[in-house]
Amino acid sequence: MEKYENDVRIQLQAMNAAIGKMTEDMNLLKGELGQMKEKLNLIDVMKGQIATLTGFMHSRLESKSRKKKQKMVK
Repeated sequence: MEKYENDVRIQLQAMNAAIGKMTEDMNLLKGELGQMKEKLNLIDVMKGQIATLTGFMHSRLESKSRKKKQKMVK
């Protein structure tokens, strides 16, 4: 009976160690996921900035084009 109890105790210790390792791995993955979310948010911000710059450049080009046409008409 004592050997059986010892075997069970060893198995429980191994299971606890495995659970501890899994918890540690999950916490690392949570950290990596958080970093990925931050990077995705940064990408979204950059996309917005690019869209704003593109719109600004487009309006500038249209403005220059209108000015050229006005000069040609005069």
